[in-house]
Amino acid sequence: MRPSGGLAFIIKRSLPSYLSPSCYQSSEHYLAIQIADMIQINAYLPHDRRSVSSFSSYANACNKLKTLISGIERLGYRWVLIGDLNCDITVSSTRKEALFQCLPSVFKVLTKDLSFTYIHCRGSVSNLDHCICYHSLQTSAVHVDEGGGKDD
Repeated sequence: MRPSGGLAFIIKRSLPSYLSPSCYQSSEHYLAIQIADMIQINAYLPHDRRSVSSFSSYANACNKLKTLISGIERLGYRWVLIGDLNCDITVSSTRKEALFQCLPSVFKVLTKDLSFTYIHCRGSVSNLDHCICYHSLQTSAVHVDEGGGKDD
């Protein structure tokens, strides 16, 4: 069984009071906070156990994200989805299809400066962590730190 933890945001104490974050919504697979007219969603989607039930759990989590993001856009807010999406969005797969179906028809995937985001203890790499955002946000590349993280 893989370890499981939780989701969190680290927020600078010195933010001006008008930027004071508040919990917008949370579920087993995501935590969304609101800062002004921006909703930041930190997600940890179900791991791929290569089974029908595993994919079903993934698809259900994606459907919850779809409902969340649709509601955010209906209110006129911008959004950023970050986290371990447990899917390599650079290759074709049923998980990628399920994830992309939960997103609006127009969105942006932020580019990363490396082709992977995780180094396993045996040296293999994965590309499972991503940053996807509202289509009109001004963005830049995401820096991936290769430094000394331990495998879980």
